[in-house]
Amino acid sequence: MTFACDVMQKAGAPATLDISFRDYSKRKNPKKEFIGSPGIMFAADGRIKSGQSLIAMAAPGSWTHLELSFPLTGATREARIAVTLADGSHKEIKSAVSPELSGVSSLGFYCSDAIDGVCYLDNLRLTVAR
Repeated sequence: MTFACDVMQKAGAPATLDISFRDYSKRKNPKKEFIGSPGIMFAADGRIKSGQSLIAMAAPGSWTHLELSFPLTGATREARIAVTLADGSHKEIKSAVSPELSGVSSLGFYCSDAIDGVCYLDNLRLTVAR
């Protein structure tokens, strides 16, 4: 599966944005309401992260192209998270996908900080290979 989009945080009023997929098929497990994919966070200070890994820095007011791809099946799986910044530079990391993630129930866009701010999304694309 591959998800791609362009993200821009408003200059002067950036919002924190978290993007991730969730699998709610394990809902009956009282310890886990969902299993999440590796996520991407665009922090208000310009950091682009996945978990504790810093991918890149992007100045608010500039567009960043994001691609997140991972297989839905297989014993050992890795997600590829790639960003292309406004200056054309490309950064990429890989992150383990939980073996418990067996499907996708939702794609979430979460503004997780208690900060008033604005972010823009454009050119959203989701591709699922069978």
